[in-house]
Amino acid sequence: MRLRAFVAVGVLAGGAVSMTACGSASTTAGGSTPGSSSSGGSSGGASPGNGSSGVSSSSGSGETSSSSGSAGTGTSSSGGGSATSSGSGGGSGAGAGNDGGAGSSESSSSGSGEGDGSAPLACVKGQVKASEVVMLGDSYMDIGHVGPTIQMVAGATYRTYYLAGAALNYESGQLNIPYQFDSMAVPANPDIKVVITDGGGNDILINNSQCLSTPLMGDTSCHNAIMGSVMRAKQLLSDMAGKGVQSVLYYFYPHISPSVGADANDWLDYAYPLAAQVCCGTAVPAAGSSELTCHGKGSGVDCVFVDTRPEFVGHNMSGTSAYWFQDGIHPTQPGADAIAQKVWAQMHKYCIAQ
Repeated sequence: MRLRAFVAVGVLAGGAVSMTACGSASTTAGGSTPGSSSSGGSSGGASPGNGSSGVSSSSGSGETSSSSGSAGTGTSSSGGGSATSSGSGGGSGAGAGNDGGAGSSESSSSGSGEGDGSAPLACVKGQVKASEVVMLGDSYMDIGHVGPTIQMVAGATYRTYYLAGAALNYESGQLNIPYQFDSMAVPANPDIKVVITDGGGNDILINNSQCLSTPLMGDTSCHNAIMGSVMRAKQLLSDMAGKGVQSVLYYFYPHISPSVGADANDWLDYAYPLAAQVCCGTAVPAAGSSELTCHGKGSGVDCVFVDTRPEFVGHNMSGTSAYWFQDGIHPTQPGADAIAQKVWAQMHKYCIAQ
């Protein structure tokens, strides 16, 4: 961009710390305060009893139950003095019976669990400063407003190096996403814990634009271009891991307007599972899944991959009031809002820069 940054197909990967969802956010260095959310981690309470504390026993005992959903609140029952709580994946609860021998039970975890019924670890907030979060990428971040919107949703000011027109495996200087990281972000301050990025779209839209009108079947040059970007993405993530990055969050592109090229979205769909695998490794959802948002460590760094296609269903046809593109490629503000909210939800889920 610089309006050369057409963004749609390509490859990179994103990441996250494998911790569970967090509660309300805390203030980061420099006065930046991430956005808050209250799901997860409430402790239930009831009127105090006078009996001895108990854990999973009979009278005067407390029980905790875990289930999916929002954080649970404790309720106390009469007679037995037991406290129960239900929450997301091992929610927390503390309660005391309101009759004779009451006891209490507590679980300290908060947030969503991984579905195995075990209590997840609590999200420890305030561990990452805003200055330790770096944003890389192309025109989706830039002209498409996604970069500023993510910061607005997070309530923080991050270090930004993205530029319209940037590619993964092509271009040079700031127009190359690996350069943004290695030659700009790291020299400026190597203390980088979190990277938020997109990337790879311009590897097709600018550097291999013939693919926009080349059928998926039978072509080799477009396949090779995508695989080159996949390999470069894998190298970049490994490089980030070696330089101390703890979490990468990578969002990929929605289906763009068919007016850009009859085959553009076919190549995007071809690239999607390849990009997801770079980020998530074997944790990529099975083929045929409705979306490929995932979390894993496919290239040596904890990584969250965000599939934005579901949010844009019904929004890529021009001439309608629901159209979310400026030019067939870059999102309008409603589109940027949808991407930013999904990115922040994943950051919150995995306790990234909270």
